[in-house]
Amino acid sequence: MKKEWLRTGDAILIGKSPMATVRLRGWFTPQVAAQINKRQDGYYLGLTHRVVKVNGKPISGLTRLNDGDLIEVGRVCLKFMYCD
Repeated sequence: MKKEWLRTGDAILIGKSPMATVRLRGWFTPQVAAQINKRQDGYYLGLTHRVVKVNGKPISGLTRLNDGDLIEVGRVCLKFMYCD
């Protein structure tokens, strides 16, 4: 599995979909588990029907990401790093 992904657009999909930037595997993995969107004031993590955690805490809606945040989707843990 890849260790690092570079943002190529304004949205990053995390899931099983062939369109996902971060591809996950597994029998019960959803097509889109989470999505990161770039906005004028920063990056935001949005949800689907999965429990997603940021820095160990479940989120219930759109959440702004900071450099170094840990995103947990199922058994996968991703570190969000912002580089200009």
